[in-house]
Amino acid sequence: MKNAIKKFDYISVLKYALLTALYLLFSSIGNEVSPYSTSILTASLYLGNSFFFTCFFYVISFLILGKNELFLSSLITCFFFAIVKILHKRERFNSKFNYVVFCLLSLIGFILTDTPSFDRNSKIIIVLLTTLLSYFTINASSAITKKGLKIKYDYEELLSIFAVIVFLGLGVCNLLSPYVWKAITVFAILLACYLLRIGLGTFLSVIFGISFAIYYGKVEYVASTLLLGFIADGLNGISRYASSISILAVDYIIQLVFNVYGSYEIYDYLPPLISAILFIVIPNNPLSKLKERLYAFREKQL
Repeated sequence: MKNAIKKFDYISVLKYALLTALYLLFSSIGNEVSPYSTSILTASLYLGNSFFFTCFFYVISFLILGKNELFLSSLITCFFFAIVKILHKRERFNSKFNYVVFCLLSLIGFILTDTPSFDRNSKIIIVLLTTLLSYFTINASSAITKKGLKIKYDYEELLSIFAVIVFLGLGVCNLLSPYVWKAITVFAILLACYLLRIGLGTFLSVIFGISFAIYYGKVEYVASTLLLGFIADGLNGISRYASSISILAVDYIIQLVFNVYGSYEIYDYLPPLISAILFIVIPNNPLSKLKERLYAFREKQL
């Protein structure tokens, strides 16, 4: 533990702050705070992050969310992974499939402990969904940290990244606000349409829209974000300003014509407005360099 604390530099602070944020968001995927964040814990341990800090912030996250009834089951989960760590002496144990199984087994404590907010059937569903999520989080985090922009992602890794984005959006909508996810979505669409080749930004807009569709129970949200992506993709060739202004106008027209959002008050207009402003004020130089790097990466994979 002393060695872990000595190595705790500012990069580690940022890393574990991000990890804690992911714990909070993934625990909030459903209407009730649940141990879906065990999938993040599993991925973090698979990547070889500090066992102490990974488990510490995992347990603390439930207390932050006020879900004290999950405190005991979270300790049991960490205890299980501690046993895995002790017994983990052979390389064959360090496979993605094994860690998905570990995630499943680590949640036995959640099923057996007394948690008034959950009945037995809901616990089983949560455990199965968390296990599936661990498959996505392990694949996505492994691909991003190990490959970066050096090696092309395979379809399994891309699927996992897209799935993580969808569930992340659900967590943001439940824990923070759907307006926060709206701001993130609009900014991501504008950025993706500017940096990536035509069509990819539009495709990514659908991924972000799926979170809204699940949260609101309305598939129309996928169509609305798809339209925003289509407009941004088409006008980015003209200028960033044109795509930003147009996406604001189209978002309002979507409500005016199709009544997707139910209403369009000032708080509906602010998220895309803030995102558009942030996108516009980003200096051209770093964006151009990133675009060139992405282009070189794409060319290298052809």
